[in-house]
Amino acid sequence: MLSSSPGDAGISQLRFSPDGKYIAVTREKSPVIEVRQTADLLSNRSVSTAATLLAENVDVVNSISFSADSRRLVSSGRGESVRIYDHVLGHELLNLHIARGINNIIHFGSDGELIYSEENRLYCLAPYVRRNSESNPPSAVEGALDWHKQQVSYATRKEDWYATVFHQSRLLELAPPTAKLLSDNGVQRAYLGDYDGAERELRAALELKGSASTRSKLAFVCLRKGKVDDYKELCQRMMKDAKQSAKRIDVNAAVWTSCISEHSGMDANQCLELFVPAIESSEEKNKLSPATRASYENTLALVHFRAKQFQEAIDHANESLKLGSVAPMVDYTILSMCYSKLNQPETAKSQLSLATRAVSKNRRIVEAGLVLSPSVRNLEAFEFSILLDEATELVRKGQSEK
Repeated sequence: MLSSSPGDAGISQLRFSPDGKYIAVTREKSPVIEVRQTADLLSNRSVSTAATLLAENVDVVNSISFSADSRRLVSSGRGESVRIYDHVLGHELLNLHIARGINNIIHFGSDGELIYSEENRLYCLAPYVRRNSESNPPSAVEGALDWHKQQVSYATRKEDWYATVFHQSRLLELAPPTAKLLSDNGVQRAYLGDYDGAERELRAALELKGSASTRSKLAFVCLRKGKVDDYKELCQRMMKDAKQSAKRIDVNAAVWTSCISEHSGMDANQCLELFVPAIESSEEKNKLSPATRASYENTLALVHFRAKQFQEAIDHANESLKLGSVAPMVDYTILSMCYSKLNQPETAKSQLSLATRAVSKNRRIVEAGLVLSPSVRNLEAFEFSILLDEATELVRKGQSEK
């Protein structure tokens, strides 16, 4: 049986899951939600807690409800958020920031929407339409687009990608899609490891506007999914467009994307022939910021590595670091690959260690409440992981051959 021991807060809410396998309990003046298996309660076994979920920044949980599939649990409280949990895995899936808070009962509707009551009306969160209790036809929530945009900004600052994707998806439903919104949503799906969803959104973005940046991200997603032919095709298209435009930013994107993996089939020397003239104009080069110059040195390091010009690659990677590269983990990874190829396994291993430390530093930045630059975040989610896998394998082989 469920009971309160002396000194414990009394039970305030108790909910059974639709499949009857779980029971969720909240207690008075507590932000904790206990999820237990009903089989334990109906047998002589001691009652164990299947999951303990903490609704942070909430003094009291006002309402809890299971979804129709019994997998998710929603809670609201005296705070500014509604939280959705996967109680089986024991972690939070989504945190919806509600500026005025929701103090009444909230539950999952039949279609998975979240419904809550206030002043004798029923409101719906996702797809964010409002219905009154007299079943009048639904009408769009006033300011829904602005509200979702605010939530995207809020969730992005917190790097809460579940919430970011959720709100961007609602924006795509409420208004004609734009290439930027589709591309952003695709990138953030990739942050979550949803590469199928990322590919779908990025391809849709390209249908609206064929930007080099979006094509590059799609190429990396295809590579991560093992779709090598699609990756090669995208690289070929980017190189063709770069030759026609001759714009430095397009050339850099095309060359960088094509040299991330040897599977592109591109001739690295041809990449050098295209890239070097685009950045070597002394008049233009002097106008570049140190960060931009570092990114070009970074690209040159990678192209020279693919051309098997390892000492040149080392020189450019070190120059990128001297200029204050915003992504030193990539420079260290390229250095590690070069030293592996030069049969210097210990140096390769130490450079790889520096790369992983740089990533750890980025994580500490996020944990401290600061925001990584979008370029660094994109690097970590896409091409860096591809390079890191290659560098790690080269170091492993070098260590085994010692």
